[in-house]
Amino acid sequence: MGCFLILTFVLPFMLLAQKHIPFNTYEQPIPGSSLHFKMMPIAAGSFTMGSSSSEKNRNTDEGPQKKINISAFWMGAYEVTRDEFDVFYNDQNVSQNSNADAVTRPSPQYVDLTLGMGKEGGFPVNSMSQMAALMYCRWLYTKTGIFYRLPTEAEWEYACRAGTTTRWSFGGDANKLKDHAWYKPNAAKKTHPVKAKRPNPWGLYDMHG
Repeated sequence: MGCFLILTFVLPFMLLAQKHIPFNTYEQPIPGSSLHFKMMPIAAGSFTMGSSSSEKNRNTDEGPQKKINISAFWMGAYEVTRDEFDVFYNDQNVSQNSNADAVTRPSPQYVDLTLGMGKEGGFPVNSMSQMAALMYCRWLYTKTGIFYRLPTEAEWEYACRAGTTTRWSFGGDANKLKDHAWYKPNAAKKTHPVKAKRPNPWGLYDMHG
């Protein structure tokens, strides 16, 4: 399959801690809709980022390994869905003046950005630039008063590994990958609804694909 930028939220622990909100799992409603998304608490810790030079099929950009310290944060339990993103895209409060561009608001979709892979029903939003993802996070802040952002590479890998040191969060058996991820052999060249596979030990879905 081709590559897709899948948007996952991160919420720094210190922001909600200042509001005396417990460091627990919570559901965030999306104003103006019946939708909501789930945020998982990721405890502070340290891990070895990257993969061992002896790991099979390792890419050269996965090293050298280094120990990284991570502060506590919340992370979305699964990818942002097309249903959720469309609330932002269709928000009537977003300026519609003809001089707006893709930086200040979503530009018109000249083609089907889902590539025919699914819209309603919990499919992950795809074909998104980093700027569009950042604008979505900014929009969420204006709607909820809570600051959301994209995870750093280190935060994402820390959450993906979920305290494990094996090749995948479920171990090193490639035969089990199909139970945890959509990838070339089982995806049939299309995306699939989020949360269809098993989560990692920290309750995060689709981290391996």
